[in-house]
Parts: sequence; structure tokens; C-alpha cells
Amino acid sequence: MEMQSDLSLNDLYDFNASDADIIFVTGGGYPAEIRAHWCVLTAASPFFCDMFSLPQPPSLPSYSSSTSDAYIPRIPVPETREVFTKLLSYIYPVPRPNINSLDEVSCILGVALKYDFMIAVEALKQMLISPRYLNENPLRVYGIATSFNVRFSYTTTFPDS
Repeated sequence: MEMQSDLSLNDLYDFNASDADIIFVTGGGYPAEIRAHWCVLTAASPFFCDMFSLPQPPSLPSYSSSTSDAYIPRIPVPETREVFTKLLSYIYPVPRPNINSLDEVSCILGVALKYDFMIAVEALKQMLISPRYLNENPLRVYGIATSFNVRFSYTTTFPDS
């Protein structure tokens, strides 16, 4: 069941928790920091579970003014803050963000697959093949779905052309 909120991204959880033990440094023009929790990431993703089991290199420099942040590991990611926080909203117990276009669904689904966040992958696949997008652009949905190996069930109905 797709649960989306009418809240704007600014009204949602901002991933700035003081008790975070991982900081992602995003790409996309200028670096931004996203504070996350090791236990949530490893529970939601075999990729992060494996990554955190390996010896870690020294941390990246901090963009924060807090000296306590100096000891928190920083992980660079190429995604923008907006894309990465929307993805993390699928694995944290917070309201899901609004995703308003096939471009967004495709982008976030690709990132979810990259980091192996299967709960997000399944939710985004269901969103992709929802009537909203199938009615809007069935051929594009089919193209995106096949590029991500989304299987259509017999109950998925494409609109008549």
C-alpha cells in the first residue's frame, strides 16, 4: 500500500539527528551532510551491512561547526541531498515524501537498487506501475520498468490506447 504525505520535503524529517553515527556527504553541485544511523542502514541494506563490516578509511573533512562531528565517519555519495533524503525516508519510520514524476520515481528507484534498499525498491516499483503513471504514460512506464527488471503481474492493466 502506497502511503504518501501531503507534506513538503521541508516538513519531513530533515536527517539532522544529533545522535547520528554516520554522515553522508552528498554530491550535486555543493556538498551537504545527511546524518544517519548505522543500525537503520545495516538493517535495511545488505550493501551497507557488508560495507560497514569492512575496515573504514579515514573520514572526510567535516562541513559542520560541531567538534563532536569530527569523529563521525563521512561517506561520500554522488546523489543530491534531495534524492538521498527521499530514499532514506523509505527506510526510516518517517512519512514518505511526495514523488511527483516518473523522472523522480526512476531516479530514486535506481539509487535504491544501487544501495540495495529492498523495502524502498519494492515500494518504488509499485509506485512506478500504479494507475497514476500507467495512465499518464504507459510506454514510458514500460520502458523504465523493463530497464529495472520490474515484472508485471496479470493484474497490472495498461490503459487502452
